[in-house]
Amino acid sequence: EIFHFLVSKTTIVISISFLSLRNISDCLKAFESTMRVICNRRGWNVSEKATASALIKACIDNALLPSFLNSQLESAIPTVRNKLSGHGQGETPVTVPEHLARYALHLTATTILLLAEADANKK
Repeated sequence: EIFHFLVSKTTIVISISFLSLRNISDCLKAFESTMRVICNRRGWNVSEKATASALIKACIDNALLPSFLNSQLESAIPTVRNKLSGHGQGETPVTVPEHLARYALHLTATTILLLAEADANKK
């Protein structure tokens, strides 16, 4: 079962070696990919273009995670990505401080482990 999460975890491991603006976007991709794998494996109806918000909702609606985690999940990885790398840089390049990049990577890794363990423990 853990192999279902290999792609997401690999993205995180690679990102740790290359802290950059691009990798904060990779964090959201890994987070979304993990949820998408769980939803697909369990037959939960989610669009192929579902956003992090929709995927989080599916995980909560199907009792994978408790509803009290909704605001934390919605405001953590997606917000860091949106504020620091998600909508293009414009004329002035955005430099992400290393401490924020590390925060995003660690937060993503922890959240992926939470999802994987919740999935493994759900009957």
